Amino acid sequence: MAQPRPVRARFEEKVNRDGPIPEQRPELGPCWEWTAGRYSNTGYGQFGRRVGGKWIPTNAHRIAYELYVGPIPEGTELDHLCRNRGCVKVLADGRGPAHLEPVTRQVNMLRGEHPSALAVRTNRCKRGHEYTPENTILRADSPSRQCRECKNIHQRSEAYLAAQRRRRASRKGGGAHEAPGSSPGPELTSVSLMSMTDGSPPSASSASR
Repeated sequence: MAQPRPVRARFEEKVNRDGPIPEQRPELGPCWEWTAGRYSNTGYGQFGRRVGGKWIPTNAHRIAYELYVGPIPEGTELDHLCRNRGCVKVLADGRGPAHLEPVTRQVNMLRGEHPSALAVRTNRCKRGHEYTPENTILRADSPSRQCRECKNIHQRSEAYLAAQRRRRASRKGGGAHEAPGSSPGPELTSVSLMSMTDGSPPSASSASR
C-alpha cells in the first residue's frame, strides 16, 4: 500500500511564490498565491489534511503558518496584511516580509474594510462626516456612536417625513372608529350633521321631524 505523501510536499505544490504584488502595500512584495481550491464564501484557500482517519478541509493560510512557523498563538487569528485572502506567505524572504500576522480578533476587525472599522480608524462615519463632539450622539444603552448630521439627513428625507405623517394620521384616527353594529347617537343624527355644515343650529321644526 502506497504511503501518503508528506503534508508539506502536497502543500508546496499548490503555492505560487511569484504571486501578485498588493497595490495598497507594494512594499510587502509578491504574495504566495494559493493555486488550488478555495472556499466560495470566504475566498480563503482550502487544504485537506487527515485527522483521525478522516480528511478535514482547513484554511490554507493556517496550515502554512503551522508548517513554516509553528502553532498559531492562542487567542489570535491570522491577519492578511496584503488583503489577499488567497495569500499564504507566512515567512519573510528576499522579496519582502511576511504577509500574515497573528493578532487578536479586535485588532483584526479594526484593520478590516468594514464601515465600523473605517469609522474607528478615520474618525468619520460611512458618509464621511467627522465625529466631532458636536456631531456625535452617544447612547447610554449602546457603546456605539451615531452621526448627528446623518440623523438630520435621514429625518429630512421624504420617506421619513411620509412615515411621520402616517403615524400622526393613525394617532388622530385611533379613537374615532365606531364599533361594529353601532349607530350614531342623537347628537350625530342626519339632521344635526346637515345643519352643522353651514354653521347654524338645527331649527325647532327640523328637530321635530
